[in-house]
Amino acid sequence: MLNLVKLSDIFNNGTSKKMKTFEPGEIVKITTTGFNWTSDGWATVGNESGKGEIEIFERVDLNSYPSCNDFYGKSYKVNHGDIAMVIKYLGRPFKIGKDTHWFSYDLYEIMIGNNTCHVFKENLVAVRD
Repeated sequence: MLNLVKLSDIFNNGTSKKMKTFEPGEIVKITTTGFNWTSDGWATVGNESGKGEIEIFERVDLNSYPSCNDFYGKSYKVNHGDIAMVIKYLGRPFKIGKDTHWFSYDLYEIMIGNNTCHVFKENLVAVRD
């Protein structure tokens, strides 16, 4: 017997929950418990204090990431659980595959306090979750 599955069922189950995108205006929290360093050795943030504080930047270069010089502009220290607002989805770095298993590298522009920064999806969590 052939089992048919609706795509909405696949994208709404617990295993794909992280693949959902954030919408402009959505309230998110900063998470410092994601992969600030990937298993490949790529940084998703600037420095991390080890005490739940990370450094995020005004801009991450989608053209060059991952390389040794990807983070630009002013940097800001943020803490685990800090609240931010999504401004827009910026995309995925061009050197990263388009397959859905790379969703953690999706980059968003957020507003935190009075500052705008670029942050990888892995370091954001929806307040609704």
